[in-house]
Amino acid sequence: MFKSFQFVLPTRIVFGSGQVATVGEEVSRLGNKALLVTPKSFRNSGLAEKVERSLSAQGIPYEI
Repeated sequence: MFKSFQFVLPTRIVFGSGQVATVGEEVSRLGNKALLVTPKSFRNSGLAEKVERSLSAQGIPYEI
C-alpha cells in the first residue's frame, strides 16, 4: 500500500543579458550557502567565475 504524498517543485527562471550577475541575489532568497555542480565547459566559458563573484558580493559561501 502506498502512502499519499505531495511533491512541489517551484521553479523560477531568470533569463536575459547580464542576469548571471543576479545569481547571488536569487540564492539569498532561498538560503545562505550554495553548492555549484558544473560541467567543465561551464568553468571554461567564464560563467562560473561570474557566478562566484555574484555569490561573493552577497556574502554567500559556496563550494564547487
